[in-house]
Amino acid sequence: MSARLNSNAFSRFSLVKDPRFVNLWCYGAVVAVVRWLELLAFGVYVFDVTGSPMQVAMMTVLRMAPLALAGMFSGAIAEIVNRRLLMLVGVLAMAAQSLFLGVWSMNSDVPIWLLGVASFINGVFWTTDFSARRTIMAEVVDSRGLGVAMSLDSITNNGTRMLGPALGGLLLQQVGLTGAFFIGVFLYLLTAVVLLRLDHQEQPNRRAAGIGVLRSIRAGLAYVRTNRALTGTLMVTVVFNIFGFPMTSMVPVIGKDILELSAFPVGLLVSAEGAGATLGALLITAFGRPDTYKKLYFFGVFLYLNMILLFSHTLWATLSGTWLLILGLGGAAFASMQPVLVISSSSPEFRSRAMGVLAVCIGTGPLGFIHLGLLADWVGAQLALAIMAIEGIVALLIVAIIWPEVE
Repeated sequence: MSARLNSNAFSRFSLVKDPRFVNLWCYGAVVAVVRWLELLAFGVYVFDVTGSPMQVAMMTVLRMAPLALAGMFSGAIAEIVNRRLLMLVGVLAMAAQSLFLGVWSMNSDVPIWLLGVASFINGVFWTTDFSARRTIMAEVVDSRGLGVAMSLDSITNNGTRMLGPALGGLLLQQVGLTGAFFIGVFLYLLTAVVLLRLDHQEQPNRRAAGIGVLRSIRAGLAYVRTNRALTGTLMVTVVFNIFGFPMTSMVPVIGKDILELSAFPVGLLVSAEGAGATLGALLITAFGRPDTYKKLYFFGVFLYLNMILLFSHTLWATLSGTWLLILGLGGAAFASMQPVLVISSSSPEFRSRAMGVLAVCIGTGPLGFIHLGLLADWVGAQLALAIMAIEGIVALLIVAIIWPEVE
């Protein structure tokens, strides 16, 4: 089989005929299910134990911190080592961690500090997976299929945002935290099997391997600084991750404290965003065109921030779910186009390093989670969300003025 799909045979859904893409696609879907299951399960459990929105936000801060601390390092490593092996080691380590936590929770309550450590280790795995999987995907598909590949990947990721939180809420309500951990073990082992079935000959970057990791990182940063289109794309990511994405930590808080919902309905509320994101990704896959990618990316973030404003002061669960559904549409446009624009704006020899810098930009999210958590403890979750959404809209407009290439 050729290293890339034949571009003459390309169609929007021809990618699903390539077993290499299907394996990567399925792997990403299962990993995302576990990630969202864990986020919801950790968030509800921590809030039940502590009653602190800040403690809930800190779980996500610890999960995202490795992106900022090691994103560029993981991107450089992903250009040198076998990426499939890197991903396989990661999922097996996560299976071992979930097994350890499951056994612990069978015998006693899980301390909050231990969940914090687990969140950080999960973040390390997320960091290595982020650069490696998307770089392999870019190698597998034709350049014409990159947008569709990332949209299909976004469909599954966002679909799991419906399944993961709902499953997490149901498991917590029915079998508690222990059940969530053991489901995680099974799913992580399933992804290991999928990776073992992946038949792809990687092309290591011998030039990057020859100059060493630190020099490779410096070269990657110099490349990003001189590429305005890439820099603007990354700055929009910073705005989203500081002022947009942190709102996810407050959905369980508002669901339980303001809307007075139990664990399973809270999971359904979180899933509403995933439903909108899945619908958005489907629409982009079917109708998206390369000349619209930048607009989808920018205005997706703008829509997301405005829906946070509406959600922040809604007192009815059904209407809250509606705002989250629409918010998910904007999130899908952003998430689908983000890797497409970063990869298409980068030379092949810099792609993993550009993805590493992107991981660092995503890793700025903890600043937003801390900011939101402190605001929520001070003025309440609803007003805190409104304040941060307004800050985000202003920041996004400033980015558009400085880097007009992003629109």
